[in-house]
Amino acid sequence: MPGDLDDDGQLDVADALRLIVVLLGPEITTPPASQPQLGDFLTTDLDVDADVDLADFARFQRGFTGGP
Repeated sequence: MPGDLDDDGQLDVADALRLIVVLLGPEITTPPASQPQLGDFLTTDLDVDADVDLADFARFQRGFTGGP
């Protein structure tokens, strides 16, 4: 499931926290220095446009299931 960063089958708070760390804005195509692993950056790019911005957050939000 796109955005399910911990592979638990749901889009929940744990996934949201990981998305927020790499939410940098449009046209910023490299992960932040505090996030040296490219994995979360690439998997949270839900619209596959090479950045993590509010468009990706909106897609995440539509699938958000809640929970811990």
